[in-house]
Amino acid sequence: MQIKFQTALITGSSRRLGRQIAVKLAAEGVRKIAIHYRTGRFDAETTLSLIESAGASGVLVQGDVADPVAAESLVRRGRRNLEVATSLFRACVLRSERSMSM
Repeated sequence: MQIKFQTALITGSSRRLGRQIAVKLAAEGVRKIAIHYRTGRFDAETTLSLIESAGASGVLVQGDVADPVAAESLVRRGRRNLEVATSLFRACVLRSERSMSM
């Protein structure tokens, strides 16, 4: 994979799919990654350690992306701490396939 950007903010990156995306981007050369979490700070810290092991630096940003004001604030904090995030990835974790098909 050829990544053309060097910074990213990945929502939901404290675990599951979001964590996998963050670690993959770090392994592929993205140098600065904002790790978003809503309530799982410990999980977010684990993700941060994983991306650092892959060669990236990162910051933690906490907030509820379902709340527009909180989401805007966490993007601003991520940008400020990373010196402007150029890519925003949204990691959607499906609670169940059944709920998506209804």
